[in-house]
Amino acid sequence: MRPGEKVPVDGVIRNGSSSIDESMLTGESLPVEKKAGDGVIGATINKTGAFTFEATRIGRTPCSPDHPDGPGGAGSKAPIQRLADYISGIFVPAVITIGLITFGLWLSWGRPRPASPSPS
Repeated sequence: MRPGEKVPVDGVIRNGSSSIDESMLTGESLPVEKKAGDGVIGATINKTGAFTFEATRIGRTPCSPDHPDGPGGAGSKAPIQRLADYISGIFVPAVITIGLITFGLWLSWGRPRPASPSPS
């Protein structure tokens, strides 16, 4: 792997060393130093240095769309998230409906009317 290349699959570094940008997985802003014997994760970016590595896992990595912890997200929602979705599904339409009814009532009866000239 040369600097700037994306690591294609999970593996173990056999020769060389490098700094690997794992921020997409870990959120760590600084590259992680890797040397021979250290593991590398597919879809991370080789920042500096060159190395050769042996692939250990081909297919499902944490960055794979079908991985439960990957970009596709977890397979199911947490119970509190389901409850929040249910409540917002009722609350939001109710608030919008009440707002529209209030606006209609204001248009019908609530607007100030211009004063008519008094007969003199």
